Amino acid sequence: MKSNFIKRVLILWALFFQINLLSLSSFADDPFLDIQKISEQEKLNDQTLPTKDLVKFWIVDFWASWCGPCQESFPYYEKLQQKYQKNGIQFVGLSADESIQDAKDFLKGKPTVFPMFYDRLKWNDSWKISTLPRLLIFDKNGKWMKTIRGFHQKSKKELSDELEKLSIQ
Repeated sequence: MKSNFIKRVLILWALFFQINLLSLSSFADDPFLDIQKISEQEKLNDQTLPTKDLVKFWIVDFWASWCGPCQESFPYYEKLQQKYQKNGIQFVGLSADESIQDAKDFLKGKPTVFPMFYDRLKWNDSWKISTLPRLLIFDKNGKWMKTIRGFHQKSKKELSDELEKLSIQ
């Protein structure tokens, strides 16, 4: 009986590990971000993307109006944007809402300090982003560097540590 339990746990662990590897490899198929394509999507606020020569690193935040942790993350990300912008770090928000109107309604009356766009191209689907919020960090040329999942103490520390490292490059 004990050995059956152990076998089941090992099988579940193996399946989980395999699924995680598959999701990483599927993202690696398209690890570049075309910043120009972001600017061609529908804007959700008045903020504009800075010119490419001013940006060393892009932090792309996938969010949705129905996502509680996404809503909690905005003030934190905005503080980080203000702190690190002078170091060439630029946050960009991409709404994964089904409807652009949901995203617009959610942002009404919420001041935002970084550009927000509607993910009309559905990068969240093509990059297999299944949980929100999800931050993707890219270098100035659009090459993917890191993914940070969720919004909790661990992810906040991971992001803060990463931004500190990037800010001195």
